[in-house]
Amino acid sequence: MSEKQKPTNWMCAALYGHFSLWAHSLRTILMLIFALMMNYMLTRSEGARIMGMGYEVHMGEMVFSYLHQGFNMLMASFAFFVMMSEIPKHVPYQKYSTFRMTRRRWLASLVVFCMLIVLLYLALMTISSALFSLPYASSGSGWSDLERLAADPDYIYEISYIPGYVVSSLSPLTASVMAGTILFLFWTAMAFIILLSSLYRAPNVGIVICVATITGSIVILVESIPGLKLLDSFSTMARIASKFYEHELLAVGLAIVGWLLLNGLLVVLMDRRVQRMEIEFSGKE
Repeated sequence: MSEKQKPTNWMCAALYGHFSLWAHSLRTILMLIFALMMNYMLTRSEGARIMGMGYEVHMGEMVFSYLHQGFNMLMASFAFFVMMSEIPKHVPYQKYSTFRMTRRRWLASLVVFCMLIVLLYLALMTISSALFSLPYASSGSGWSDLERLAADPDYIYEISYIPGYVVSSLSPLTASVMAGTILFLFWTAMAFIILLSSLYRAPNVGIVICVATITGSIVILVESIPGLKLLDSFSTMARIASKFYEHELLAVGLAIVGWLLLNGLLVVLMDRRVQRMEIEFSGKE
């Protein structure tokens, strides 16, 4: 076996082990079903709104609309938090894994696993929302708002389907990638918080922190405190835009940088913990 093949082999083997334990958990299956049901209800509601406005809307901008608002953000996030609450699964396999590779490699496999799960979850939500939206989407590409404006100059005074700062600056694909990136980085940070707490043998604390993060603005009523911006204000492109009027795209770019820095900090904290902790898990496979 060549040295170039070894890193790929140990990582693939570790990811397979993590995924097998995660996928065979009942809570994972139930939460995936729950997330799909919430997504179906969201698309039905969005379809009713479109028909009520009498608009013809393209599939690309419908998908962007879901990513822009984070799907049903609260419910989708709650389902994700519960699915990730057993990372890493507290079973003897984890100690066996560290015998086969270093602690740092074990942690690296968990970090990559968390990112892959976030990516798969985001892909599942995006693809399912697109499939559920097929009855409501019209053929075509680009922004339908521009088509309506070209046909009727007075349309600008009506309710637009997509925010103006997006239509004037981005294509549907670019806008969707940007909105998806924000979601990916936010959910990755939440997964890392749960993982870090689990490494301290307190996974429920991580869940509480994540729930508090996603509901912070609701609980504290930030509207009554001008200038206060909590982490959940940067969880979706829509929430960021609502806080930084006329500077939306700049704020989104800075939010992406901020989430990258936070995720990097969480990885450093996890590395420091793993180097010092006693890796001794017990439980049922």
